Amino acid sequence: MKIGIIGAGYVGIVTGVCLAEKGHTVVCYDIDSTKMRALKKGRVPFYEPKVADLLSVALKKGRIDFVHALNQCLSYSKIVFVCVGTPPRENGSADMSYFYKAISGIAIFGKDVKNSEFIVVNKSTVPVGTARDVHKHFRKCFTVVSNPEFLREGKAVSDFFNPDRIVLGFEDQSEKSAGARKQLTALYEKFDCPKIITNWETAELIKYASNAYLATKISFINEIAALSERVRADVKTIAKGMGFDPRIGKEFLRAGIGYGGSCFPKDVRALQSLSRGKRYSFKLLKSVIDVNNQQRKIAVEKIMSAFSKNRVKRAAILGATFKPDTDDVRESASIAIIKELHIRGVNVRVFDPQGSLNARRELVEDAVRGVDVVFLATEWKEFLCLDWKKMKVLMRGDIIIDGRNVLDQRELTRLGFRYEGFGVSS
Repeated sequence: MKIGIIGAGYVGIVTGVCLAEKGHTVVCYDIDSTKMRALKKGRVPFYEPKVADLLSVALKKGRIDFVHALNQCLSYSKIVFVCVGTPPRENGSADMSYFYKAISGIAIFGKDVKNSEFIVVNKSTVPVGTARDVHKHFRKCFTVVSNPEFLREGKAVSDFFNPDRIVLGFEDQSEKSAGARKQLTALYEKFDCPKIITNWETAELIKYASNAYLATKISFINEIAALSERVRADVKTIAKGMGFDPRIGKEFLRAGIGYGGSCFPKDVRALQSLSRGKRYSFKLLKSVIDVNNQQRKIAVEKIMSAFSKNRVKRAAILGATFKPDTDDVRESASIAIIKELHIRGVNVRVFDPQGSLNARRELVEDAVRGVDVVFLATEWKEFLCLDWKKMKVLMRGDIIIDGRNVLDQRELTRLGFRYEGFGVSS
């Protein structure tokens, strides 16, 4: 198929190169012309495993192109994916300006195209009711399909090719929807996973509900961790014992400094904002957010308690990104902790294999040399196999605080470190 993509950000590029790998031909458009030129040369503006390689292959095979004009993208295909950002406003609601700018541009073009054949597939995370609102204003220009994405940063390519499910939302009943359903069914035919065919609102809410529930699991296990520290229990063993129950599952039950990134914080707040707009108090979500914010404060207090009085306080933070295998520091718990430590007068050194904000020191040894405490904020594989015996020689102090509960406590203790995690016995 010939496919257009509007928005060359994380979702747009991953979707584009993966569809090209599947044999489709793709044309991408973004308002950032500098980004378009870089992508034409095979340079990806973010770090995500395998994406650069897929882009290189797609360019060589002529299956993907990047254009500077919206009409160039739209005239190429009858199926266009909208993958633009919907960043949060201060009140938690989604900023839809980029989305509606893209939709308006499509509508102007779509007036001259037979609407039963022109399909706009929305992958942007949007408030419930958006597709119906777009249909109300632009139904003569195109057919709307809701197709939320479930890509995890660091595992996006694998998630695209091996999805847990594919969600497609259409208008309840119409001839145009039947045509769009046929086209999208054909596009996803070879993906071996459940396909959920539903209406627009349900598809839109599935995305928000999924991310909010995963955030809830994280906040729940962090509450259990806080209780565990008070009753001499081990939260890692508790999580393991819980996870064997198939009704609960093992994922997202690791205590630590909480969730971050471009999705969970934004989507939880957006769902809370949506609920307020519908005069419904979603009390659970407030608690999820409060607990997540609390974890960062707990982390800071753990670090501050490690310092001796009357001397310069030095700390090394290992990890700036919100999770490993990405360069994304948006809503990163690590960044929030670093900022608070600076306010409290701590000399902070940061090392991250991919993170920005000057966190990429050439050697991790440079970060830990002469510090009182090392705080693990991101569970990069590089940190799990560090030569901790060497690290201890370089450090001034002997305290390791594990913000992700992933280090070998027994081995670190054997080497003479004082280990502290979240919800585990020191």
